[in-house]
Amino acid sequence: MKNQLGNFTLSEHTEDSIDDFDIALQKSTTINDLIWKIDINYVDKLDLEEILSDLEIMGITHSIAYPDIEGYIEEAIYKTQLSK
Repeated sequence: MKNQLGNFTLSEHTEDSIDDFDIALQKSTTINDLIWKIDINYVDKLDLEEILSDLEIMGITHSIAYPDIEGYIEEAIYKTQLSK
């Protein structure tokens, strides 16, 4: 949670999910997009490598987001593949 800057939301509403809550809010207001979700799509491996490289420059890596053995392994695999 700390490394991913996660947050919890406490709500007294009856909706089962944040998506259902967003739909209910849209019905009660004139704002169409109260909750935003951003999907990063990439076309090929070069696009993915550029995205991951940019994230690494910003200090966002597997081992930072997931500071456990699996996060370190994923980062090692990624960096090993870059050097090939």
